[in-house]
Amino acid sequence: MSVSGFTAGRAIEDTMRAGHFLWRLSKGDDPLKAAKSVQKHLFDYQYGLTPFEKKFGRNFMLPFYAWTRFNLPLQLEMLATQPGEVHRGT
Repeated sequence: MSVSGFTAGRAIEDTMRAGHFLWRLSKGDDPLKAAKSVQKHLFDYQYGLTPFEKKFGRNFMLPFYAWTRFNLPLQLEMLATQPGEVHRGT
């Protein structure tokens, strides 16, 4: 992917983060709680992985490694805390 592709992808992700943050504020969250919700539900692929994961996980271990690495724990948490619930946002 080109530098402009990464830039465009990051801009889209940042827009989604801002929208989620504002949505949580509109639901009554304070800014800190809204920011924590953004961190929890909209994964930071750029800074969230260790150097080892960046080098080997993405390239050699598993396609979509970063997404799986962040999403699987969240899905297991939701399954344990709210089984049977269909999530369309938090």
